[in-house]
Amino acid sequence: MRYLIALISGILCALPVMWEEVGFLSWFAAVPYIVLLLKSAPHCRYRDGLMFSLGYYGVLYHWFLCLYPLTFAGLNAWQSVAMIAVSWIGLTALNGLELALLPLILRILQLDPNSRSGKLLSPLLIAAAWCVLEWGQTQTWLGVPYFRLALSQTGSLPVLQSTSVFGSLFLSFLIILVNALLAQAWIGLTAHDRRSRIYAAAAALLFAVNYLFGAVAVAAYREDGDRCVRVACIQGNYLSGEKWNVTVAETLDTYVSLTREAASDGARLIVWPETAITVSLERHPDIVTRLSSLAREFDVTLFVGAFHDGTDADGEPLTYNSIWCIAPDGAVNQTPYNKQHLVPFGEYLPMAGFIRTVLPVLSELNLYSDNLQPGQTSVVTEAEWGKVGGLVCFDSIYETLSVDAVRNGAELIVMATNDSWYKDSTAVYQHNRHAVLRAVENGRYIVRAANTGISSVISPVGQVKASLDALLQGNVVADAVFSSHRTPYSIIGNAFVALCGVGLTAYAAVVTVSRRRTRKTENCSGED
Repeated sequence: MRYLIALISGILCALPVMWEEVGFLSWFAAVPYIVLLLKSAPHCRYRDGLMFSLGYYGVLYHWFLCLYPLTFAGLNAWQSVAMIAVSWIGLTALNGLELALLPLILRILQLDPNSRSGKLLSPLLIAAAWCVLEWGQTQTWLGVPYFRLALSQTGSLPVLQSTSVFGSLFLSFLIILVNALLAQAWIGLTAHDRRSRIYAAAAALLFAVNYLFGAVAVAAYREDGDRCVRVACIQGNYLSGEKWNVTVAETLDTYVSLTREAASDGARLIVWPETAITVSLERHPDIVTRLSSLAREFDVTLFVGAFHDGTDADGEPLTYNSIWCIAPDGAVNQTPYNKQHLVPFGEYLPMAGFIRTVLPVLSELNLYSDNLQPGQTSVVTEAEWGKVGGLVCFDSIYETLSVDAVRNGAELIVMATNDSWYKDSTAVYQHNRHAVLRAVENGRYIVRAANTGISSVISPVGQVKASLDALLQGNVVADAVFSSHRTPYSIIGNAFVALCGVGLTAYAAVVTVSRRRTRKTENCSGED
């Protein structure tokens, strides 16, 4: 029964990450799981954690089903089924094993939930450990921070605003802290402990303070009208199975036509999706000429997703997934932004020798004959109204990249993404909600153009001012404002995560020293 409870708790936690409309569930869905952690023997906790994690990620990764069939990757029907099953189960297990480290951390900390100090500190320690584990998902190519708990709150602007101070990981911390306090309240209630009311009141107070702070921040938000510009996101709506089979000329015609419509609606800064042009601009001067003519004709600044050729230190050719900027005078910025976080098995093959030997079918998933190269830095482009930073697709789920852009001077951020792999599944909406988090964290307008949707314009307080749904062709036009204001988070970054790590380490050190002294005293007493 206990494993079923943990599994159901994980599933309930996953629901608001899929659908922001039920975001309120996040504030108590983890209570049954945390009750198990606090009441179980240490050796049982890891299995509880594993069941919770498998329920959580198993539900969230269900959108792999929408990838069928993988004909665009050269796989037949049965190969597609096998690959989707391996990916769904594999990523669920990989992320589940990582999140299931939470009980192991509690065991390393030698947390005794029944002691007086344990009852007081366990909610903080559990929340801190969760925060550190979510941060750990950004490390190495195996880390995919696609399903952070903070994502569940994008439907409530007041709740989101604290991310501008400490980041989205703080919001995840806060959600788990409230859940842990409610778990303590439940345990105390069943034991007829009067302190249960204190835990419940503390949980309610934390939520209320965070909400009140956000409500004031949203009400106080004002925009600088002097640097307001009409922006547009162009959505060509080419699915992955079609995109590479359509001629570049046909694709270009579609995007040029949609850009003309947006410019006629007053747009001056226009963003095309990731690899809207499926070739390198250096190899196609005719395309560059057409883009330059388009920018001059309508006096617009274009940000275009295309490939970029480069060379390494030995002069060997390299290819990047990039955003190019074409100025209103037709000049092309020769320093495009290059995507920094490439998609494993989509844009490059990690551990290539091992994969080709052990799992050769995975090597066939790569869409490109040669690995793409990751960019190494943010690039900020000077526009008429201010400085523009760029992110490409997968970049947007890694919060540090947008922070780097703002620290380098970006006053507005453009995002070019594909998302056509996911069609109209929940993954498309989740990816767009990551852009909402990045907007609030950095206090910047986000102009997000997606190949098949969702394309959107998002304000610095997380309001989606305009958007175009998935699997539609068209454009999104809205007003955006350049801002040089710096949020606390854009200055301190993930300092709160570091504080959690220091706190966990300090607690472990204190407990270890205290227990050694206790054993030493007991040994000395025994000798006497």
